[in-house]
Amino acid sequence: ALVLEKQYLNSEHEGFMSILKLFLQEAGFADVAPDAACFAVAGPVSDNTVTFTNRNWRIDGYEVESSLGIKKVRLINDFVANGYGLLTLDKVNECVTLQEATPVVGAPIA
Repeated sequence: ALVLEKQYLNSEHEGFMSILKLFLQEAGFADVAPDAACFAVAGPVSDNTVTFTNRNWRIDGYEVESSLGIKKVRLINDFVANGYGLLTLDKVNECVTLQEATPVVGAPIA
């Protein structure tokens, strides 16, 4: 269940960490860190790190862990995140079949 949704303008913040700290404060986690966090980022992730091409920002998941006391932080590519989101759809009520086929275990589904 969605607990809190916020939008922030990158241009109004010095970096991802300042946005994340603000979000955690607004979500009621100013004094207690979440156990885990996963962030979908627009760029290639390597060794739990991303450097954005359109902004002079770099996010290191391990640095976020140590800086904020979050036990496990993972960065994933935003397209990968969308793929995981597809797995949560209700096939009957939220999907339209374009071509009937028998599912193949381990094969792409979208």
